[in-house]
Amino acid sequence: MSNVRERATEISILRAIGVRARSVVRVFITRAMITGLLGAAIGYAAGLAVAVIVESLSPSLRVDSAAALFEPRLLAIVLAAAPLLAMLAS
Repeated sequence: MSNVRERATEISILRAIGVRARSVVRVFITRAMITGLLGAAIGYAAGLAVAVIVESLSPSLRVDSAAALFEPRLLAIVLAAAPLLAMLAS
């Protein structure tokens, strides 16, 4: 609900030019999902990059190869869950 209060002017303008309420809701949900997807992708890539850097700086940690940390299944779960969570949070 706070998102709606923060965007009251934007919503009012959209409604004034004839956009249906359902379309306004769709705009906000789509925006939240895209933000969640981009955030998840950037976060996953940053985490993987940090793992590679830590591995290269400290080989004595005896951690599995950072390249092995990349799991397509985990990436798929993250990229599927993040937009849904962002949508629910908005």
